[in-house]
Amino acid sequence: MAIHASRYSGGRGRRHSPIRKKSGGKRKGFGRKFVGLLLLAVVAGAAYVAFALVQPFPKLPNQKDYPVGVNYKDRINILLARIDGEEVKYLAVVSVAGGARTRIVTVSPDVVVKIPQGNGEGSLAMAMRLGNGGEGGVNLLRDAVSRLVAAPIDGYVISDSNGWRSVESIYGDSYDSLWTSVSSVTGRFSVAWQGLPKGVYTSFSKLEFAKLASGDFGVAEVVNGAKYETARSAVGAGFDTATFDNEVGSGFSEKSVVRDHPRVSVVNGSGVAGVGIEMARYVRNLGGQVVNVSTADKTVKSTEIVDHLGGSTLAVRLVGVTRGSLRSDTKLSQADIEVVIGEDAKTWF
Repeated sequence: MAIHASRYSGGRGRRHSPIRKKSGGKRKGFGRKFVGLLLLAVVAGAAYVAFALVQPFPKLPNQKDYPVGVNYKDRINILLARIDGEEVKYLAVVSVAGGARTRIVTVSPDVVVKIPQGNGEGSLAMAMRLGNGGEGGVNLLRDAVSRLVAAPIDGYVISDSNGWRSVESIYGDSYDSLWTSVSSVTGRFSVAWQGLPKGVYTSFSKLEFAKLASGDFGVAEVVNGAKYETARSAVGAGFDTATFDNEVGSGFSEKSVVRDHPRVSVVNGSGVAGVGIEMARYVRNLGGQVVNVSTADKTVKSTEIVDHLGGSTLAVRLVGVTRGSLRSDTKLSQADIEVVIGEDAKTWF
């Protein structure tokens, strides 16, 4: 009996001990594999999101790159347009700023402006057609619209006829409903993730648009630019810039500029009449104070912005408008910022 008990108990112990170890090993192995697969899925998902965000939106061909508008913390102004071939069907400037009301300023393509790059007077639609023969119509149109409203344009969102039909089917058949839908939190993240309908183009990358999508923008207000049109001529409608600036211009102001309220001196050394006055409009609309506008005794070769404040947002904005150089000078001056417009203004004004 003793031998039998010893053999029975010993054998049972040897048979069951390896089984318990093997079962535990399976469970641990499965757990490690599961965690590994989960981590792989997380990494793959993050990589997919990153890949989706860095993929560019379709841009219009033959257009120069725009400045990256999302680097400006205060306000971003976007050219919104529908262009069928060379025919401009709709124009607006969408101005958005964190914690502030969004403004959509509509502008008729028939409004007459001084077309940049020395092209004389003509309609905004003409600026588009003239541009297609050179650097690109949207670039010249962008500069012409910017000059009309005296506010920097940071990028564009433009549709052709096919793109507009796609937009209508998704967002509705009016430009106002389009912007209301796209500018909603859901709409912004949807565009940032899925992309734009075919036939819609933008200068913003998906990453830039995703940053825009995370902003807290106020409700949209539409300003009908037709209110400021004056008598029409054979060329097109005039535009009352003085009344526009008084009633709408402050809507383009930027918080940091208003806070500093820099005093700005403008000297026109370009040899082009009226450029100093037009530059003063930009200064006021952005929130600065114009203390002097004068004409230089002789022409200056290159445009320069001298920033006596150091790191002024307004100085950076004016560099973007003029394509001039920026120089910091902390010496005391009667003006906080000095804008000296050179002969190179003929290439952009």
